Amino acid sequence: MPFSYLSQQLRDMRSGARKLVDVRFTPGALMLQVIRQTSATDAEAAARYFSGLRYTKRVKVIEADRIPQPVAHGFVYVFERSRPKVSLGERIIEGPDDPERFEMRDPRTTYTAYVPVGSIVRGAALAKGNGSARPPCALCHGPDLRGTSIGPPIAGRFPTYLFRQLYAVKSGTREGTTATLMKPIVAGLSRQDMIDLAAYVGSLGP
Repeated sequence: MPFSYLSQQLRDMRSGARKLVDVRFTPGALMLQVIRQTSATDAEAAARYFSGLRYTKRVKVIEADRIPQPVAHGFVYVFERSRPKVSLGERIIEGPDDPERFEMRDPRTTYTAYVPVGSIVRGAALAKGNGSARPPCALCHGPDLRGTSIGPPIAGRFPTYLFRQLYAVKSGTREGTTATLMKPIVAGLSRQDMIDLAAYVGSLGP
């Protein structure tokens, strides 16, 4: 993500403009705790470092009706492939392909995101917008959703991350400059719409 975007998000977290979408979301709670204990100088240095890294997509998005049974393990789902498959329903389930590598914090760990059948095509249609009420995503995020000076790059990001941001903006737990621009975009989106958009955008190449 660009430096300007990252630094703004850290400022929003520090000011309280970005809150937890759900009190049970431990990673988000830990992030808020860390930024409150980090100086502005150190936060800026961290944003500059991370903005200099090249994003490598490590998640594959698969449409499915039934998926390997997901079991909550810490902050992630582990797929128990020896158990009978379960219905995915209208949700996104993501998890590491190799839980052991994930636990070792191997940055090369790959992930699979299971999304509802048909969600990628539906998301592509939604991303085109519907006129003045909801302009196309490309207007701010660029033709390939790889970012502009207005909107950050979102193509190929993790679908659960994308959904959380849409949901946070719509629910009002994510405020700030960038959220203000997004509010009218997400206002008319249903939960299913947000799942479909996240599936489509996550399926793209970065």
